[in-house]
Amino acid sequence: METAPRQLTVFSGPWQRRQWRQSALRRSNIGFVSKVAMEARRGSSGGAGRCPARGVLLSLPHRKKNRVHLRRFPFWGSALGVIQAAEGNGVRTGMNVIVTCGPAYEPIDQARRLTNFSTGRLGATLADVLAEAGWTVWCFRGEGATFPPPRRAHHVVNFSTNDDLAGQLERFPRAQQVGAVLHAAALCDFRVERVLNQAGEEIRSAKIATQAGGLMLALVPAPKVLPKLRAWFPQARLVGWKYELEGTREEALSRAWRQIQENHTDACVLNGAAYGEGYALCTLPDRVDPCADVAGLSRRLVDWLGVELAGPPR
Repeated sequence: METAPRQLTVFSGPWQRRQWRQSALRRSNIGFVSKVAMEARRGSSGGAGRCPARGVLLSLPHRKKNRVHLRRFPFWGSALGVIQAAEGNGVRTGMNVIVTCGPAYEPIDQARRLTNFSTGRLGATLADVLAEAGWTVWCFRGEGATFPPPRRAHHVVNFSTNDDLAGQLERFPRAQQVGAVLHAAALCDFRVERVLNQAGEEIRSAKIATQAGGLMLALVPAPKVLPKLRAWFPQARLVGWKYELEGTREEALSRAWRQIQENHTDACVLNGAAYGEGYALCTLPDRVDPCADVAGLSRRLVDWLGVELAGPPR
């Protein structure tokens, strides 16, 4: 990580200036310059670009030879979330973000498996949005995902079972600074301990024949990955997912907060029939941000991570 001991100026509009005043960016030596001031500064030291219809232009107010390359970002309303992609005091560059997505599976035999309905769409979309915002994105994608892999992620790595994903994350190079882990993968809650015939006898076969008749599967809880992430990535912002189908919205939110407390994470994305339409981003200490769809959730996560990672390291 490299930082530069100078102020980062974000050229933007007055409504985003108000957003800046209420954020932690104001305390990170990051300032805003209005569109009028941009035109007045044209040609002066540091220079300035024209405010685009979409996007945010970033520059440093110092000698031209030391200027940061101007970068255009896709979300005009997400200035807070893309600050981290430029150089400046209090802003991290080259930061890695891990996103897990898609389903895991647990084998029954060598031809059959237990899995779930996850397509990997949410995680793949989020990985692309984070990459566009300037982070170096590592996407760990379940082999059974039916949604296409992210196109802009810098690294896409497949995984199969819960244990496979856990092993790959545990072995992730510690030399790679990880700013955040967004654990959106739908892992298995159970694994097959034994396969029994109708007489209660255990069957061991590479491919169980249908002539064996009815089968009974003895299932035991599968190992979870989320509780292990804090030990593997102690400095990272950790985001878990909670998919709830039963109970009231208040009960679902209560379970989301309990996940944060029990797993020492920083945020939880809640969705499912118990919550209702859309998503809820629950962040410490007690904030709940409703998001109507995947695009809105992605923008909100980019904003939140931008502010979190612009602050001092843990």
